Amino acid sequence: MAFYRKLTAVGATTLAAIALSMSLSTAQAQHYGGRDYRSSCRAQIERAESRLDRAIRRHGRRSSEARERRRELQHVRERCRSDRRHHPD
Repeated sequence: MAFYRKLTAVGATTLAAIALSMSLSTAQAQHYGGRDYRSSCRAQIERAESRLDRAIRRHGRRSSEARERRRELQHVRERCRSDRRHHPD
């Protein structure tokens, strides 16, 4: 009977340690995930801006290509803004 109590206490302690480590690793992953999200969003916006600049240089400011790239840039910015609400710092 004493062996069973020790085994139960060890099991409960182990279970508590596992639960604690999982909660800490999840919190840390969420923290770093926010950083990854911001850098990814920034990179997407920079790529869209670059495509717009290239379209303007190649086809002119009022070209259909430039208009399409402006729409793309606006879409990326809006998506980042709306996603930011779901990824608090």
